[in-house]
Amino acid sequence: MRKLIFAFTALLFTLPAAAQQMDMDMPAEKPAASAPVQPATPVKPADDMKNMGKGSGMKGMCQGMNMNGMDKKPSADMKDMGSGPEMKGMSMKMEKPAGGPSTSLKLTVDGKDTTLTLADLATLPHKYVTIHNPHTKTDESYSGVPLAALLAAHGAIFDKSTEKKMLTSYIVATSTDGYSVIYSTVEVYPDYHAGDIIVADQMNGKPLDAHSGALKLVSTQDAKAVRWVRNLSSVRLMAPCPMMMGMM
Repeated sequence: MRKLIFAFTALLFTLPAAAQQMDMDMPAEKPAASAPVQPATPVKPADDMKNMGKGSGMKGMCQGMNMNGMDKKPSADMKDMGSGPEMKGMSMKMEKPAGGPSTSLKLTVDGKDTTLTLADLATLPHKYVTIHNPHTKTDESYSGVPLAALLAAHGAIFDKSTEKKMLTSYIVATSTDGYSVIYSTVEVYPDYHAGDIIVADQMNGKPLDAHSGALKLVSTQDAKAVRWVRNLSSVRLMAPCPMMMGMM
């Protein structure tokens, strides 16, 4: 009996070693050959995608607006951006405007700059508006040139043929210290918007004070006066991007 138990125990120890030896002696199977990868068929982009961004209107990230053509060369400051030594790396030296009281207005329409003096603005038709100033908590009466009339007098003609461009264009108003705000173009036109936006040169029947400067942009519809611009120095009508125009 003891001999039988000893033989059975020895068999248990030898079986795993024999199995391992058989695995080592068997030739390794070759991996199945994979099917050759077929190159992807190039897909031709649609015409609207190929042409997206073509034309000078896209250069400079949509520059001054041309209501009758839209294609405008980028302004000199955009073309020269990065040409100086201050553009080393990815940083650009930006000089803060000096500030101070406004003495004239630079108007940019259709890529053309026009400088209007206070005397020039005084000869244009004025509109009177009364607005509650949330900062001073008082009602203030302003007299000034409606911004829509000012733009129209310098080439920004808005009618049915230019309506699509108008709906995607915008206006940037800037003060002498660099403070800038944006208005949608339709906000300044009474046919599309109930409020008034004027370039004011008088308040309560008197010239604006030193704090406001000679010119001040005010809006009758804003709940807060954050888009009012004291010491107004420039107004630019900006073009919509061609990519956005293609979505409409």
